[in-house]
Amino acid sequence: MKNEQNKIHTAPWRKPLGALIAFAVTLLACILLLFTVCAAIPQSAVAEGCREAVAYFAQNEGFPLLVDGVEGTRRDNYADCALFNVIYNTDASSPLSSMIQAPYYRVEGNDIREDYKAAIEGKAPNNNYARYWHGSQIFLRPLLTFTSVEGCRVILFAILLVLNGVLAFLLIRKRHFLPALAYFLALLSVRFWVAAFTLEYITVFLILTSLCIAIVKFSEKQTSEERHRALLLLCTVGGTVTGFFDFLTAETLTFTIPVLLFLMLNRKSEEVLSFKKQFKRLFSWGMAWLLAYAATFAVKWLLVLAFSGPEAFANIFNDALYRIGGEGESISLMMVPIRNLAALLPFSEGITVAGVVLYTLAILAVAGAVLYLFRGDKPDLAYMGILGLLALLPYARFFLLMNHSYVHSFFTYRAQMATVLALIAILAHGLEGSPLFRRKKATKRKGVRKK
Repeated sequence: MKNEQNKIHTAPWRKPLGALIAFAVTLLACILLLFTVCAAIPQSAVAEGCREAVAYFAQNEGFPLLVDGVEGTRRDNYADCALFNVIYNTDASSPLSSMIQAPYYRVEGNDIREDYKAAIEGKAPNNNYARYWHGSQIFLRPLLTFTSVEGCRVILFAILLVLNGVLAFLLIRKRHFLPALAYFLALLSVRFWVAAFTLEYITVFLILTSLCIAIVKFSEKQTSEERHRALLLLCTVGGTVTGFFDFLTAETLTFTIPVLLFLMLNRKSEEVLSFKKQFKRLFSWGMAWLLAYAATFAVKWLLVLAFSGPEAFANIFNDALYRIGGEGESISLMMVPIRNLAALLPFSEGITVAGVVLYTLAILAVAGAVLYLFRGDKPDLAYMGILGLLALLPYARFFLLMNHSYVHSFFTYRAQMATVLALIAILAHGLEGSPLFRRKKATKRKGVRKK
């Protein structure tokens, strides 16, 4: 084992090379799958399901609430309608062009539902939705051969429930009760069940749950170095798949949640490392995910440049700038996290900025007081610091994509699932060995002696 580890340390190029191969293989597999479904399933095969969707979208508003007064339950029929427009206009006779350009019928300023209806009635595509891969067609085109929008949502959400059932089984079987409880509490906190009513939301949860299942499996690897390398490759795959499938919703979850679960599962088996060494590892995992995610988009945009020319590429670039800052709109920096925090609360109707701040500070104060009063012996402050950084990562995303995070806070807020999970993990670790729990155990043992 020592010889193997020495080889790893003397050949640092192996890690980036392995990540590069993982990225290339994953993206190529995704592209081939998307090309295949675009070529094999013509418009006529999905036409009936798409026609039924016209009636559904016509009867439902673009952004309705599932629960009155709770912003975090807002659906996004607008995005689903746009996606169906792309799916319907995919040309099986030129699948490569359709996959790259994503043609659809859209007139700026029109009700998108009317544009979708016009496309179904025969209007030729006049626009491109080329900035995304629209990888969810891999699932949706086959499903639309026998069902419509509501059926697609039910089936994909059922798959998500099955995946979470598998994850729960693996965690409980290996007696990881605390990580299992923390994970599902965090999942519930962001109302994952709303994904059953919006296709746009489901992919990021399918990806992160699949990655978490993989985390549980490879956490059994014997050495810390093996686990580190495995997570590096998994982050690369996760970033690639997220960029290919997700519609820019809560994309950071596919990095933060698997890494948090990894840290919780392996804390006791890992050697005690300084904050600096743990941060270096976290940074390498984060860069693997981020570079893979960005490169997935870069490949798509370069293909658009090659097939559609500089004007189409410029349109994509301008749209990316809009997601960051809008079109000259003045957005208060403070309001970006406030809106996302408000959506995380169990109620949001009528709540003020001061109310959001006070509720947030109150929760943190109670957690801090519990941690201080009932803290255990010698907590690993470096480990808790790393968890804290992961808790803050969603807010870095909010600030980076300010306009998008402000306007679409009703779904971007779900990135804070990582914040909830990290805070639970910090609290649980800080209370390990607490005198409160030791007294309970001592009392129980004393009672046993009396009997």
